[in-house]
Amino acid sequence: MSLRRLLHASAFAAATLCASLPAAAETVRFAFLELDRNPAYDDKRTFFRTLSQPFGSPVVGAEVALREARFVGQALKLEFALERTKGADAAALIAEANRLQAAGVRYFLVDAPAAVVAELAKATRGSEMVLFNVSAADDALRQAQCQPHLFHTLPNHAMQSDAMAQYLVSRKWRSVLLLEGPLADDKLISAAFENSARRLGIKIVDKRQFVLSNDPRQREQGNVALLTAGKDYDAIFVADSDGEFARSVPYRTVLPRPVVGAEGLVAEAWHWAWERHGAPQLTSRMVKQGGRHPGSRDWAAWIAVKAVVESVVRTNNAPSRSRSPTSPATRSPSTASRATSWDSAPGTASCASPSCSLPTTRLSSAHRSRASCIRPTTWTRSASTSVTASASRDRHVTPHPSIRSLTEPAGVAR
Repeated sequence: MSLRRLLHASAFAAATLCASLPAAAETVRFAFLELDRNPAYDDKRTFFRTLSQPFGSPVVGAEVALREARFVGQALKLEFALERTKGADAAALIAEANRLQAAGVRYFLVDAPAAVVAELAKATRGSEMVLFNVSAADDALRQAQCQPHLFHTLPNHAMQSDAMAQYLVSRKWRSVLLLEGPLADDKLISAAFENSARRLGIKIVDKRQFVLSNDPRQREQGNVALLTAGKDYDAIFVADSDGEFARSVPYRTVLPRPVVGAEGLVAEAWHWAWERHGAPQLTSRMVKQGGRHPGSRDWAAWIAVKAVVESVVRTNNAPSRSRSPTSPATRSPSTASRATSWDSAPGTASCASPSCSLPTTRLSSAHRSRASCIRPTTWTRSASTSVTASASRDRHVTPHPSIRSLTEPAGVAR
């Protein structure tokens, strides 16, 4: 064989081999933005495992969701990737978000305090970014600080307070003693519960300020027995964002009354003790991934990634603009691992996701939460659990058929 023929044969074989190789899979990239030092995950706080506090960084939920998406990616010839990045403050996170967007990242999970989330969303308004707030429950992010590209997968204070107030009404505990802490977040939680109580007919018999102190000059504000004396009530609501004072309230009150809010009965989006609708399987995957029990923030990060993956599936990996969670193609219900559906509100940057309220030992209530710019107004309940549905200012939300049969109480508007 001549040298020329040998070269031609080699070139033909190489071309045939290259043509037979599969094309490189497209990658849908996520970024997880967080602060270098987030006080919510301080070792001293997470050590006590109080009911209202997170157990650790919610990146665990995002990692589990990405592992689950591998099978979908193989079918669609896609890959899903997550890049975790940190910043010292909001300015650093903005710089990181811009850098990652230039590198091809469009979906950002933000784990930061409300002030940082608001600044980041304002600075990136008008860009192609899609931000998911997975940890800040402040109502202002869905109202005055609302941004069209900012989605919320965690129930805000108003939703949690409405769920709690509705449960109190279902138990006929209509008079409540409100204990409010000195922190700014304590005031927000307290105000949210007062609004819910006013709307649902709960009487707040007294509102008392507490402090976490051993100073004898503040004895009346630091002693649980003195704080809970002098009035009759059906329950005690503790507005304590830090959770340390609330730990000491149950079983130390003057009257034997249930404690709700930051301890005792706590409104959460997820709890590892929930045993139905496939929840134990998801919980076990998160425990294996993170080495700890999952909480509401973990579920919020998990469902944020699942939302994007679901939109990719339903649009058959259409261009990114067609994959927005608010587009008509992605408003079909999808699983949220509790045999219920979530969807997004047409015309707004809001996601509707099922979530739940949990006490110390067992599931007691659940609510269907709406995010971004939407305030819950109507609620429904069942006999043994509290199933609630939130609505926007101008329309009501019908519960999914899988839970609708549980939500036909008397005397509660839908």
